[in-house]
Amino acid sequence: MTGDARVSVRDAAGSESTADLALVRVEQLVAGRPWRVFRWRHGQAHYSGWYWSATTGGHVVYESRLELARMLLADFDPQVTAIAAQPFLVTAPSGGRMRRHVPDFLLAGRDGGVCVVNVKPADQLAVPAAQALGLWQAALYDQVARLERACGGQLVNRRPRPPDVILTPLGQQLCQQAREHLGLQR
Repeated sequence: MTGDARVSVRDAAGSESTADLALVRVEQLVAGRPWRVFRWRHGQAHYSGWYWSATTGGHVVYESRLELARMLLADFDPQVTAIAAQPFLVTAPSGGRMRRHVPDFLLAGRDGGVCVVNVKPADQLAVPAAQALGLWQAALYDQVARLERACGGQLVNRRPRPPDVILTPLGQQLCQQAREHLGLQR
């Protein structure tokens, strides 16, 4: 499936380019601009903002407090060397139609690994459309990156194997603090 996937990226100057998913370099993704434009307005249901990341040495945008909580975990993880928000648009065929998706984050690891992160509220995991999206993403990124879904302060791996993410005591403490701050139950 990876061979049919196309990735569109905006570079630092805002120019768009498109390439096969398997050919895109992580350096290109983390150096680019977020794919979507973030808008704020009074009374909106979600909480968007900019977080200054020690990992990136600059601001990283987020669209919700759940995204912010996951970004905090990444920023304090010594194995993460780069964080990119909304890094690209991926387009690939699925079930006779073209499917499009912009992941929430891309994390580059010290070991050269790449993790594509999508953040969802826990109650959305049972929605059939969200489940179908998760399965499509798992098949799509299987050969090029690890896929992670973060929800409600807990990490949920959509692959049928043990989670790739093991939280250190600091990570567990940050998760608990994020859950308490967001009013989420364990």
